[in-house]
Amino acid sequence: TPPPPPASVCGTTFTDPGGPGNYANNTNVTRTFCPDSPGQVVSLSFSQFATEVNNDVLHVFDGPDANAPLLGAFSGTSIVSPLFATNPGGCLTVRFVTNTSTVAAGFTATVNCVAPPAPTIACGTTIWDTGGAGGSYANNQHYQVTYCPANPGDVVTLNFSQFATESCCDFLTIHDGPSMAAPVIGSFSGNSILNPIYATNPSGCLTIRFRSDGSTTAAGWAAAVTCGPPPPPVNACGITIHDTGGAGGNYGNNQHYQVTYCPPTPGDVVTLNFASFATENNIDRLTIHNGPTLNDPVLGTFSGTNNPGTFISTHPSGCLTLRFVSDGSVTAAGWAAAVTCGTAPDCILVLTLNDSWGDGWGTSSVDVSINGGAFTPYGLTGSQRTISLPVNVGDQVVLSYNASGTFQGENSYSVAVQGGGGLFFSGTPPAAGISLVHTVDCIPPPAPQEDCVGAFTICNDLGFNNNTNNTGFVSDLSSVNWGCITSGEHQGTWYVFSPSSGGNLGFTITPTGTTDYDWALWGPYPPGSDLGAICPPPGQPIRCAASSGPATFANTGSYATGMGHAVFSPPQFAGTNLTYSIPATTNTCPLAAPQRCGWIPGLQVFEGQVYLLYIDNWDRSGLAFDLAWTLESGASLDCTVLPMALLDLRATAHGAQVWVEWTAGQDERVDRYLVERSTDGTTWLPLGMVPAQPHTAPHYRWVDELPARGWNHYRLQQLGADGRAAHSRVESVYMGHGAAASISPNPAGDHAELSLAAPLPPGSRLRLLDAAGRTALALQLADAGTRYALPLATLRPGAYTVVLEGPAGERHAHLRLVRY
Repeated sequence: TPPPPPASVCGTTFTDPGGPGNYANNTNVTRTFCPDSPGQVVSLSFSQFATEVNNDVLHVFDGPDANAPLLGAFSGTSIVSPLFATNPGGCLTVRFVTNTSTVAAGFTATVNCVAPPAPTIACGTTIWDTGGAGGSYANNQHYQVTYCPANPGDVVTLNFSQFATESCCDFLTIHDGPSMAAPVIGSFSGNSILNPIYATNPSGCLTIRFRSDGSTTAAGWAAAVTCGPPPPPVNACGITIHDTGGAGGNYGNNQHYQVTYCPPTPGDVVTLNFASFATENNIDRLTIHNGPTLNDPVLGTFSGTNNPGTFISTHPSGCLTLRFVSDGSVTAAGWAAAVTCGTAPDCILVLTLNDSWGDGWGTSSVDVSINGGAFTPYGLTGSQRTISLPVNVGDQVVLSYNASGTFQGENSYSVAVQGGGGLFFSGTPPAAGISLVHTVDCIPPPAPQEDCVGAFTICNDLGFNNNTNNTGFVSDLSSVNWGCITSGEHQGTWYVFSPSSGGNLGFTITPTGTTDYDWALWGPYPPGSDLGAICPPPGQPIRCAASSGPATFANTGSYATGMGHAVFSPPQFAGTNLTYSIPATTNTCPLAAPQRCGWIPGLQVFEGQVYLLYIDNWDRSGLAFDLAWTLESGASLDCTVLPMALLDLRATAHGAQVWVEWTAGQDERVDRYLVERSTDGTTWLPLGMVPAQPHTAPHYRWVDELPARGWNHYRLQQLGADGRAAHSRVESVYMGHGAAASISPNPAGDHAELSLAAPLPPGSRLRLLDAAGRTALALQLADAGTRYALPLATLRPGAYTVVLEGPAGERHAHLRLVRY
């Protein structure tokens, strides 16, 4: 029998938990009201309100839970104005919280379900606060109103002729849209006239909300409402723009303005290159949006004296929108920025400078040269600075670090492809001199092994060794998941493995010198778990060994550590629900407490489970380590690459099109294939669905008639009628100048084939780099060739980076290969 429908709340009375009497101390209740009929909204009309001011508070949220936008937080003895939902579901959520002293009569409200109030059409009129044209607004005001244009395509503009509210406490908030869920343009109080404010959203509406406290009122505001076409974007190509103070003056107090810069030629993009920047730190802020409206993504919000650097629109319109807000005290010189318009670069390199103390680099800098030009120095005055470098395929980028400043141990910097992975991380302290010589290929590089999502896939039970000198681009460890590695990441690498059969598993980590290696193990995760779903680890490790220094682990007679040691970790193997850690200090290695010397019980593992392993060099010595496995009772390891019933997959350029072709095995469980494309290797868009024909093992083809300029990455999602799904490997095609390359099959066994859309220059070569960046295979490529056999039989299983280089060392392509 289905459950009965929920009781209607429409027309009922809602009170505090005390009912007719006083509410109690330490109350914390939440309740949600939703309308009975689609299209209606809930409203609350209060007939009584009395709570301990500022301490016992009723919160009202515009939505089905307390994560929805806050309509208001109410306390005191003034009747709250009627409240109504503006969200699509029409629900309101209320939460009442009281403290430990003083109670009162509470509140009573009628819950009504009504049609949404129609937006106000006020075009050509003047609007005032609730006090009207000649009076002041009242205390304890809370109201909202939406103004919309009469004609589709127009926008509302508010032109203020008067503004006066209690500066500390009474605020007018303006939202860019038809509800309070729309972005906030600004929240205003005080006595300064506001600049004109206009809508940038598709509806053309503005929503205002006013709240006043229980003391001191003022004359409020008057604003002319006009409706008309949106203001045209500014064409400022080839000029220098400034704040409202101009080239020689400061901007004013209480500034609020926005401006959009667009290119005059379709297909071009706007670039802003800041020459100077100075605003009141943390108070007066410039926000830059990637597109023609305030609803478009934020590229950054800036204040203080750090130069924001360069910003390039990647929006289809090519536009950038600026919004600036200042308060009522302290102004500064503002900014100057050159505006240029032109064709979009192939990609953008993002240079990020960091100072862990937050006081800047002093005289240190990262110096950047592109295509042999003069070096441009980039310094840092605060904690972080990001610089965008527009580049094209084939450009030569050189970075050099000037280490002249003090406190080098606080400095670090990195370079990444915008929308993709990192190219270089300096570590701390950065080494002086040239740090990166890079020929741009615009391929988002794979995540480094120092980050969890770049974990090295362990494909068998062979031992391995590794070392690193940095922490990667992502802070994967925190108090949520770091277990005994409470001091965070130092110089560490990540690994992922999966037992191909169950049994007992352990390992030994042996440093090559007197250095302290700590480690942690997470899992088990379900078979087929993807790194994107389990990184960073969502919980604490199931095994963990860390010490305060090498002396602890040296008690075993070496600096080795691990789990499943026959002597030092009885019981030698145990279930998964055990966590061990190393005390900060110890002078012995007793068998009764084996975890104190770095040895803890191994695991009982089962086929298909997935585990994450992090190995960290606490001493930051950079000395390598060797890892050897202990496998008993039938345990063995296998790759975690997700299998698909594909015999082949290729993506190749045919003129202006890309053909995605594959041959599938006769798997009757497969219902259809979804073809997906990405331009950054991160965000995937569906292109189309192809029905499976499992009885004929056919050759399939999907034609992408409108590939993006630059790199296009393709993959298949294999979908079963039973709901299961699996992704294929990725095939990449470059559309434009430069080399287009692919490797098939991938993952590969003993053999694979490299395919080029066009021959490389004579004297080019191929290099396969292992996870530590070492060359595992080098091949000289025959002149004018487009297909090359890759002999992989001598390589250990794992993940490799394939680099194609020209005769002068210039990089033409950069791919990922997995050897199983």
